[in-house]
Amino acid sequence: MALVVAGERVYGIDKEGGFYHEHPFENPLLHMKAEPLEIENFVVKSLEILKKLRLF
Repeated sequence: MALVVAGERVYGIDKEGGFYHEHPFENPLLHMKAEPLEIENFVVKSLEILKKLRLF
């Protein structure tokens, strides 16, 4: 799952490469080990990021 703004991923979490990892808002190019995330929690976190960016 990814939050994309203006064609760029600004946050995400996925299992590419065989393990769950997060692409944190602070540096979306990083791969930080993570636990699976429910879609509802992803949406809540994405809304928080959009508020920080003043897009919501």
